[in-house]
Amino acid sequence: MISGDGVTSTASVNTSTLSSSGNPIAGSYTQTAGALGGADAGNYSFAGYTSGSNYTINQLALTGAAIGASSSTYGASLTLARSASAT
Repeated sequence: MISGDGVTSTASVNTSTLSSSGNPIAGSYTQTAGALGGADAGNYSFAGYTSGSNYTINQLALTGAAIGASSSTYGASLTLARSASAT
């Protein structure tokens, strides 16, 4: 690309498998680079491209203390003796 030319494209990870909260599920995904746009896009040739599975979302390990050590009064928030943490 020549410096100063107005050429754009977008890239995204294809995370079509989502959890019930709308977040991507751990696994391997493809990436897509979109076609060119911008004022000078006609001077270049690129129709877009989808890679193989080259983007990985890993699981997050969670650890936590027993909730039995916590207390609550009816109608109030639960007061935790220890909180869960992600490692």
